[in-house]
Amino acid sequence: MKVKDVSHSLFPAPEILYQDNEFAVAWGTYADHGKRLAMRWTGKQSDPKDKGYPKLFDNPVWFIITPSIASGIILSLIDKKGSQNKKLLAALADALDMQ
Repeated sequence: MKVKDVSHSLFPAPEILYQDNEFAVAWGTYADHGKRLAMRWTGKQSDPKDKGYPKLFDNPVWFIITPSIASGIILSLIDKKGSQNKKLLAALADALDMQ
């Protein structure tokens, strides 16, 4: 499952901050709760039927992370292979403003 194709009406069109062959982290607006960090296992890239995890009624969705730990997770991803550092830094600034 391509992570860019994971969409849900409560978390539409998030920015992908990090992605490797199995896992992705995103930043976006979650319902009426404001900006949130989210993550998911992307599934086996070799199997187009594997939608990863989590899923809701067989539809791929994002797992929303509580704001109190978002900045720590974002910091841990900076300069890792698969990271979008500019997007991570912008998300970190937003996350710190929420604390």
